[in-house]
Amino acid sequence: MNYLFSKCINLKSLPDISKLNTSKIENMGNMFDLCNSLISLPDISKLNTKNIYQIKCIFNKCKYLPNQMYFQ
Repeated sequence: MNYLFSKCINLKSLPDISKLNTSKIENMGNMFDLCNSLISLPDISKLNTKNIYQIKCIFNKCKYLPNQMYFQ
């Protein structure tokens, strides 16, 4: 999932992904990199991140997300 939605400049929000099976995902790095219009996310706190080894910069340059979601 590395760079999966990167540069989706018109992406404003995501649907509910709380039931998404993420148990085999290993890389989510830069997944939403440069999604400049992204303003909200659903609750992602219950996603299984057990096998993820790379999540660096997942919301890099998503300038409209609340500060607690903004990672660089």
